[in-house]
Order: sequence, then structure tokens, then C-alpha cells
Amino acid sequence: MSARTLLTRLWAKAEAMLLASLGLYMLALASSNTYWLLLNPKYKLVTAAGGCGITLAAFALFMMPAARPGAWRGLVMAGLVLLLAMHDPEMTIAPQGGLDMDSAFSTYSPQTGSALTGPARGRQVPEPSRIELDGREYVRINTAELYFETVEASPAKLALGYVTKGMVARTPEMDARGEVGLVRVAVSCCLADAVGLGLRVKVDDPSGYEPGQWFKIYGRLMPQSAKGLPSAPQLDGVFITALAEGFIFQAERVEAVEPDLPYIFEVRDSEPYAY
Repeated sequence: MSARTLLTRLWAKAEAMLLASLGLYMLALASSNTYWLLLNPKYKLVTAAGGCGITLAAFALFMMPAARPGAWRGLVMAGLVLLLAMHDPEMTIAPQGGLDMDSAFSTYSPQTGSALTGPARGRQVPEPSRIELDGREYVRINTAELYFETVEASPAKLALGYVTKGMVARTPEMDARGEVGLVRVAVSCCLADAVGLGLRVKVDDPSGYEPGQWFKIYGRLMPQSAKGLPSAPQLDGVFITALAEGFIFQAERVEAVEPDLPYIFEVRDSEPYAY
């Protein structure tokens, strides 16, 4: 066997192993607790199936005696494997517009999960759709769901009291109006389509709300003119940040809470909301 033939076969085997590395990475990612930092957890099965298929294809390529490697193809796969090896699972979104996304996201550590492990697995006891506080009833809802309720503007739903939670975003223009933004990041597929959605909340003193701090707020939607509203704080790392414009959330009770799951993976249009 000539040296050229031997080198060709070795390169073909190396190419197959690089392809297998990519497939195994996908399988490892799908079974890891950090998957939710990159993709919507509902796609875990798709990722696992893709990884399995790529790994099997790599095994078949490795076993082929006459496989012909492609120089550029191998280099591209080597580059992919190198990039994956450099992946930092403790990824955060950089701050912009006064919102400390690093502290708001990386400190998530309630009883249901942590910044590295994500939501707790296993069966959980369903929480009630509505709660009562001081003789008033409030519907549990997340900021994205409440945002879309203002778009639909159903009179029956707008008359209800709501409780939602999220992180504070502020701008000098909103401070001057006695308002703060309450936002969470909605993820449909992955971080590439992440959108910050939330509300403008009427408060007594905006200076008491630190950007990135988490609050649970009870209140009601009140109509307001969208004319002359200051722009919403834009968060670096998300496609766009939007705050409801036709309504303002009039706070009736405000509670500082520990950071919760930063991303919203589910949005419902009726009770029980995903909250």
C-alpha cells in the first residue's frame, strides 16, 4: 500500500470520526440539563434523533473500505467540532438599556431549578389558575401572555385582575413618567428568535426598582394612549423588546422575588395560562 493510499484512508477515517463527534455532541446536548439555555426543550427529541442519525451515518462511513474523503468537507467538520468544544454552557446575554441581564439570568436558583440545571424534571403539582389576595381575585399569567391579551383587547379579559412576574427594565424617559418595564424573554425555537415581551407598569417611585431585579406584581390593565410613549428598553442578545402600548399595568401590590426561569417557552391564549 502506497503512502498516498494510506494517508487517504486515514483521512477518511478521521472524517468519519469528526462526523461521529458532531452526532455524539447532539446526543449529549439533548440529554443534558443545559439544553434549555440554547433551544426550546420541546425540541430535545428532534435533536436526539438527528444526533442518532448522524452517529449511525458516521459509523457506516467509517466501515466503508473505499470511502473517499473530501478535504474541505473534513476541515469544515473539524471547525464545527472545535467550536462545539469551545462552547460555554454558562452563557449569558449581555446588558443593554440599563438591564443587568447577567445578574437577572445567571442567578436563577429557585427551588424548581437553577441556572445550570434549568426547570426541575418529573411530575409537578399543578398550581391554581387564579389566586385571591385581600379579597381580590387575580389570574396567574406570564408577561408574554399578558402582552398578547392587550393586543387582542377582549373586554371580558381586560376587566380581570392579573398577577405576573419578571425582571425590571428602565429608561430615563420611562422614569419621568413613573413607569418601569416588566419583561421576560419568549423563546419559540432558540435564542436566535428570542423576543423580550412585557408591560409598562405604573409605580410610585421607579428608583426603587433596580434594573434586572425580579418582582411579582398584582394589578389591572388600564387603557392609555400609545401616542408619545417612550421607546421600550432594548435588550442586547434578543431580536426585539416590546412593551404593551395601548395599556398600562396599574400595580396594586408589588413583591420582590428571587429570579425565576428567565425564558418563556410556552404562551397560552386562555386559562390556565403558562405563567
